[in-house]
Amino acid sequence: MEFTSSDSEIISETEYEASEHELDDTEGDSEGDVEIPFVTPIEINLDNNELHQAIPTGAFGPNDPLKISGLLDKLRADKISLTAKRDKITCEVARRYLKSHKEKHLVTVAKRYMRRLARILEQVRQYEGNSKLSLEEILKPSQFKNLIQATKSVSGYETESDTYKSPSFALQTGTLLKRAIQAALSIEIQRDNPSNEKRIKLLRSAQQFDPPN
Repeated sequence: MEFTSSDSEIISETEYEASEHELDDTEGDSEGDVEIPFVTPIEINLDNNELHQAIPTGAFGPNDPLKISGLLDKLRADKISLTAKRDKITCEVARRYLKSHKEKHLVTVAKRYMRRLARILEQVRQYEGNSKLSLEEILKPSQFKNLIQATKSVSGYETESDTYKSPSFALQTGTLLKRAIQAALSIEIQRDNPSNEKRIKLLRSAQQFDPPN
């Protein structure tokens, strides 16, 4: 299935937010929300305040949409947010969304995009036994199996019943990965470096990714 511009637009924000709340309360704005560990927790010796301070902010310039929108401050101080902020493609997906959606309330949607992609990345890191993998490195056909499994994991897939807690949630997550592929491809093309031809070819092949249903 060839990627088209229409594919890059994920289902309406209203529907997206509704299914997000159905499945996972961790993305809410309330400080009292309980974390549901779709990704196996990774132990770190930092409390939440220390972790929040440890997240690098130097990569975000004063005019970065992620900064001026207040999104960075809205991200919960936990491992998933740390992964999201440190990953180039995850940030780029949210950045592009904010540039094309100016409404303030949609900052919450961009935040959820970042955390969803970070969850998938953490899952694939566990599958591969490599905590240093980036989203960019796993957006290729050879990782399709892992991406599908990770999508199922973060989408609440139940093996015994072969069902999802929220079917649209899985589809949206798969489409979000296609948006990440498009962002990575655009970055590579803009570099205009002949040495990137192999990477560009891989990303174009990755556009064939079909989310689980």
